Amino acid sequence: MPELIWEAETPADDPEAASEKVTRWRDRGATWWLESRWGPDRDDVDVRIAAGPPRPSPRTE
Repeated sequence: MPELIWEAETPADDPEAASEKVTRWRDRGATWWLESRWGPDRDDVDVRIAAGPPRPSPRTE
């Protein structure tokens, strides 16, 4: 099975919304998540890192 990398941003201040976002992409076949904060705001990146990685919901299969 090929790897599928998806690139987007998740909110650092809303773990539930972040989880929902990565779960949707995981359920569509994404095998990697790349948090893509490419803007010049270093503080934004630091906040996302401090919040920890977004976690997908457990599979319900």
